[in-house]
Amino acid sequence: MADPSAIAHAIVSKYDDLLPLHRQEGISRRDGFTLPRSTLCGWLDPTEKVLGPIVDAMFHDAKKAPKPRRRCDGRVGPRSQEGRV
Repeated sequence: MADPSAIAHAIVSKYDDLLPLHRQEGISRRDGFTLPRSTLCGWLDPTEKVLGPIVDAMFHDAKKAPKPRRRCDGRVGPRSQEGRV
């Protein structure tokens, strides 16, 4: 059983730091321990099944949100009720 912090590190490295699994495997080898790509895949697959619906719901909510009004100088501000900012 993997430690939750190790799984979280693999997820953040892959999706936030854009570090592919084969590079994570090489880094672990350089650091003196073996963490095969198949193990990393085994960790990421179940987490995608759990977190996938949550991420989908977040994207759905974000699409429904009103778009902020862009001002002529490029700043983004809230929309007022009457359409004036």
